[in-house]
Amino acid sequence: MTKQITYEEKPWITSYETGVPEKIEYEEICLPEILERSARRFPNKMALLFQGYKITFRELNDMVNRFAASLHGLTLIKGIVSPSFCQTLFPAL
Repeated sequence: MTKQITYEEKPWITSYETGVPEKIEYEEICLPEILERSARRFPNKMALLFQGYKITFRELNDMVNRFAASLHGLTLIKGIVSPSFCQTLFPAL
């Protein structure tokens, strides 16, 4: 039987290009805050491109905020969203 490789051994590091650090420091931040920052810094830059349809960071942030407000308006209990709710709601968007 082959030996189990543990995360602590990190054999993949040997395949990193020269100069690529083993680990990076990053700010622990939630995705909504990243979007808010991007919308403030780059409001008119393209955030998404899908089949020729372009959305700027400002537009995306506005859409996300409106969607969140709609979900909040449904008085969902935080952390409880059933799969059937998602299957019903998301195709409608």
